[in-house]
Amino acid sequence: MRAAALVQERGHALDVRIVGHGNELEPLRQLATELGAPVRVEPSVPSTQVRELYAWADTVVVSLRDWEPFEWTVPSKLYEVMASGVLASASLAGEAANLVTINGAGAVVRPGDVEGLADLWCGWLSDGVVPAASADAAAWVAEHASDGVLGHRYAELLDALLPSPVPDAPLDRRARV
Repeated sequence: MRAAALVQERGHALDVRIVGHGNELEPLRQLATELGAPVRVEPSVPSTQVRELYAWADTVVVSLRDWEPFEWTVPSKLYEVMASGVLASASLAGEAANLVTINGAGAVVRPGDVEGLADLWCGWLSDGVVPAASADAAAWVAEHASDGVLGHRYAELLDALLPSPVPDAPLDRRARV
């Protein structure tokens, strides 16, 4: 919100949409009004319409607060954005920031760096083009974080944790309560 207001103050046209739910929507609307930010705060959409939002966007913001535990956290939204092929404007640190950088999924600024995010967007607007996300980002998600891959890894983990059955041993069919 604050970065969008700065971009506008610097003379660039920008259209930002925040889509979601929760008790923070009204305070966000009020902040947009107070700042005169070019931000629309909209209610959640069904999952079937999320792709339309990504198709509309030149970039999607993925952010976490500046808090040490978030340095080893990768938000699920990041995987979704990477798989979509839309460039991430990532306000992240640690593992998630490395994932964005290594896979060409977007540009990274430190968490909470309003000036950095505004500078990033102003640079793209001055150039007249938002860079494209690398196809490597979507490929990485397909190989490492898709539902099928994660389900398979989870099943393998469970198999490794459960004791192996004894070959040719009769099954104990007693109920255990």
